[in-house]
Amino acid sequence: GADWTQVTDDAGMLLAKSDDPAAEPADLTGSSLVTDALGDKPASGYGKDTQRLLQLISVPIAVPSAAGDRVVGVLMAARAVDTAFARAVKAASPDSIDVAFFAVDDSGPRLVANTIGNAAEVRLVIGALQWPTGGDSAVAPGMRTRTRFGGVEYVALGAPLRTASGSLIGGVVVFRN
Repeated sequence: GADWTQVTDDAGMLLAKSDDPAAEPADLTGSSLVTDALGDKPASGYGKDTQRLLQLISVPIAVPSAAGDRVVGVLMAARAVDTAFARAVKAASPDSIDVAFFAVDDSGPRLVANTIGNAAEVRLVIGALQWPTGGDSAVAPGMRTRTRFGGVEYVALGAPLRTASGSLIGGVVVFRN
């Protein structure tokens, strides 16, 4: 489920936010999630608030009209990328994997959730991978390495996490033994 949801009108103005009932109206058209949904196109990506990495999705709210469906607003939902999220990803895999998620901040990668090793060991693996800086989302050869945790050898494969507009905001590393 979502940690919070918010609704805009057809101009992208915030009408309501589930985790902040007193939220004032705000123009959210600076977000690709909102503008894409206002254009009748669902959108997804990652974002962050002051403390958390978030998985986000937005969908148009449409009503039927004589000329076809008319978009009257946007519904956006957010889920925190936290330990529960990481455990759910691990549990959903048919293989034996572990995962680590991180956000990119001004000071570099910041580990936000993982299911393997201690934080210092995981940060070393994240630092050893060559992360893309541009809009390329393909997994490059430098985003794969081998590592050991607790005497067990793992292949670590990294993938970037991007905002709906394509900006690099973090990453995920999948560990498989």
